[in-house]
Amino acid sequence: MASLDLSSSPSLAARTREAWWLDRVRGQLLGWLAASRVGPLLVRRERRLALLASGGIMLALVLSVLAPAWLLLVGPLALGVPHLASDVRHLVLRRALPRGFLSVVIAACSSLLALRGLESLHALGGVAGRLEVGVASLWLGVAWWAGGDARAARGARPNASKGAALAALIVFLTASGQLWPYESRLVLAHAHNPIALLLWVQLFAAGACGDRSRRWVLLPALLCTLSVLGLLWLPTQEFTLRHGVLELWGFDVVEASRWLAPFGPSRWSLGLTLCYAALQSMHYTLWLYCIPQSDTRAQGSPTFRMTCKGWLSDFGAFGLALLVLGSLALLLGATVDATGARHVYLSIAGFHAYLELALWVFLLRRGLLATPSSAR
Repeated sequence: MASLDLSSSPSLAARTREAWWLDRVRGQLLGWLAASRVGPLLVRRERRLALLASGGIMLALVLSVLAPAWLLLVGPLALGVPHLASDVRHLVLRRALPRGFLSVVIAACSSLLALRGLESLHALGGVAGRLEVGVASLWLGVAWWAGGDARAARGARPNASKGAALAALIVFLTASGQLWPYESRLVLAHAHNPIALLLWVQLFAAGACGDRSRRWVLLPALLCTLSVLGLLWLPTQEFTLRHGVLELWGFDVVEASRWLAPFGPSRWSLGLTLCYAALQSMHYTLWLYCIPQSDTRAQGSPTFRMTCKGWLSDFGAFGLALLVLGSLALLLGATVDATGARHVYLSIAGFHAYLELALWVFLLRRGLLATPSSAR
């Protein structure tokens, strides 16, 4: 590996003095890794991210067996708001969406938030689920049309088979959502976690590095599948029931499994809840680390200072301040009622599962992930 020692450079010395202490620690750690045997594996971005994502999945697997209460409670409270912001940043703000479709995205998210608020006040009776799924279905249909229109506007030939498959999927989701609204929302709550892996594999990683990255992202995808199978294995659940942390600050994993997987037998309820905990952690890892790094031109890993400057550039000072205040308010509320704060967050965050699905449809139809104006 080529030497990276540029300490004699005056400009580098000046930048080092200006670097945050976190970046100095990060630089020392990366230097140690570069000199180790794993150094060659970390040079190329797609390999580095695949290995780090795989490590995150394995850690999530261990914690979902030993401490599922920590993952299900602390994860959303600590990482929920930043991961929602990363969702919006990389799917909306940096994608150069057509102005008309951007208006639809804003209107759809606002409508879904309003519906969740009215539902929490018991103002919609039994129609809340059908209304929510109806808004989401309309959004998916508009995303399908807008993606095809954007593709045609840049002179690219439409992919008829992909368009037909996406249209069939939208029709299926619309019909099932109206027939079984409660079950459909429950399935989406579980399915939206691996949607992040699908977005990374199909769009971000592959779009950034070509077909080579697809080979590497197969590793975390395979580990994710094996983790789910392992958590559905009965001896794993028995071990968790005997030795795992199932209660934390009033939050009970067994009780949570009654609404995350409200059907029998109980082994399937607990197994699916453990899968949800592991996949949720993977979801956070992808949105907070892997996707942001894939959504850049550089092969290197951005510093903490560069990351903060990027967020400030995308959200503006006021928007970033609101995000920080939102995170702090959630953590402060958790000191009073951790389970209640988690419930409030999950109610607000419900829109982002539909956001990921709609933008996945749009970007696949458009066939273009990044533009010079959106990928910094």
